[in-house]
Amino acid sequence: MLDRMPVKPTVMVYYHPHETCACKLRELQAGLEEEGIPAVIHSQSDPDSQRLGYQAAGASHLGVGIGVGKDGSICIHHTRLPEERPLFILEGPGERAEWRRFGYNAARLVKGTPFKDKEEQPFQNSGDDMNLDVLKATIAEIVKRVLAEQSSQPVRPADEGVNVWSRMPWG
Repeated sequence: MLDRMPVKPTVMVYYHPHETCACKLRELQAGLEEEGIPAVIHSQSDPDSQRLGYQAAGASHLGVGIGVGKDGSICIHHTRLPEERPLFILEGPGERAEWRRFGYNAARLVKGTPFKDKEEQPFQNSGDDMNLDVLKATIAEIVKRVLAEQSSQPVRPADEGVNVWSRMPWG
């Protein structure tokens, strides 16, 4: 009998706590999840994203790790790369779309699929910084179009609501 539970393969994310840390971790995890790859997140005392990424990759059964440093930088690393040569590194704070793209690309490294470029990023906002006035205006316009289309269609009598092919021969 095995004494240990099986370990689920995950991408490890090691981070040093800082001001925008929670938001970055949320976007990284969302990018990984959207690509179907699970992640485990751990706080670390090391402030360097490159070292954190390398250590996270070493701890991951998938060989892929993400490090988020004290300065806000993000690093994607693989166990087969030298510590000083990460696959991707984002210096400085960056933006939400970049953080999510790093999650996508870490997952794609695991899957062996092409990486997402900056131009390919289809989702630019995660919600809480979206302009609500623009969103409301867009929804109102869509509702107006749907109502206009519905009012321009002739109203059918109740008997015509049933398709001929669905009527029973005895009815």
